Amino acid sequence: MRRVFLLLLALAPALAFAQSIEFPPGGGGGSGTVTSVGFTGGLISVANPTTTPALTVAGTSGGIPYFSGASTWASSAALAANSLMVGGGAGASPLTVTTGAGVLTALAAAPNASGGFLTGLTVGTTGTTSGAAGQIMFDTGSVLTEQTGFSYSSGILSVQNGVTAQSIQAYNTASGTSFVNFEKAIFSFQNTVNTLTIGTTFGGTGVARNMQFVVGGVNKLDYGITVSNIWTTSAGFEWGINSGYLNGSTGSIYIPGQAGFYGFTSNTVALPASTIDTNLSRVSAGIIGVGTGALGSVAGSIKAAAFISASTSPVLTTGSCSGSSAAGGASAGTFVAAACTGGTYILSSMPTAPTGYACIAQDRTTPANLLQQTASSTTSATFTATTLISDVVGFQCLAY
Repeated sequence: MRRVFLLLLALAPALAFAQSIEFPPGGGGGSGTVTSVGFTGGLISVANPTTTPALTVAGTSGGIPYFSGASTWASSAALAANSLMVGGGAGASPLTVTTGAGVLTALAAAPNASGGFLTGLTVGTTGTTSGAAGQIMFDTGSVLTEQTGFSYSSGILSVQNGVTAQSIQAYNTASGTSFVNFEKAIFSFQNTVNTLTIGTTFGGTGVARNMQFVVGGVNKLDYGITVSNIWTTSAGFEWGINSGYLNGSTGSIYIPGQAGFYGFTSNTVALPASTIDTNLSRVSAGIIGVGTGALGSVAGSIKAAAFISASTSPVLTTGSCSGSSAAGGASAGTFVAAACTGGTYILSSMPTAPTGYACIAQDRTTPANLLQQTASSTTSATFTATTLISDVVGFQCLAY
């Protein structure tokens, strides 16, 4: 008779059986018995391995089996009741984590109408459980609540509170207790009653900041950036006034240099400068040109009910005959004549003309006496005259 011992192994962790089988001579069937039982890999122990084996599973109550190695099992520590379990990583035991009050309740809640699970919102130590559609919520320091007037709907963010004026502010800097030092931009109805204020302001150690308007990232209009303390427009920028007027009040409106002009068009809507057919522009110091739309043009004309000569009357004491009691302006007016026979009156200290003056003078008291212009300069006109004492002479001059 031949006896064969077999060792049967399961995959790891392994349950092993040692068995002997007897085969009688001449072939035929055989019989055998298990001689030993064993288990490797942990958790299960074997009692009476050679007689009547008893398999015992040992672990921690409340724990779960896990692979502590590629071929070994182990039991985790007791997991906390009603807690979330997270993996421990390779070779490490799973464990539970502590959750806030109501977390499991929230997880067990049915989805809301939007398919979400959020039933309340907590920021810091404050919270709320509901809110009206479209309202924005703020932490007041004691509760997270809706602030009256803040809402969002269809792409529009609104700030309103009945008849109470509102304000929007954007800070550049803020420091100190209660932000006593600050620089900020404002869009407000609170600065002046029933008046919208747009601009910048500051306080404490803050500094007044300039502002600009940009289109497509390009500066079109600024205050104090291009030129200190002045509103400046960019090149190609045009002001259009379809109705109303531009009023300097007690201040000034000016165009620096010869790079611009006041233009006029026959159209009733604002149009590009190319449609301007009449303009006022600076020609030189103290001289305005009336043009036909081109910079520096003097090809235009002036039509008015009257032209009034202003400024200081000419000096009348530089000729051989002297006038007195001048009235009127610098280029037109009257003076009282002296006794003069074939002498000269010179109107001097007149405004500077480009070339000279063309003048007419007449003795109003004695019309038969003649005054004839015989010379001029850029600041004077000379007349040869015969006048009687106390005659009143009228004159008018045109600079050229």
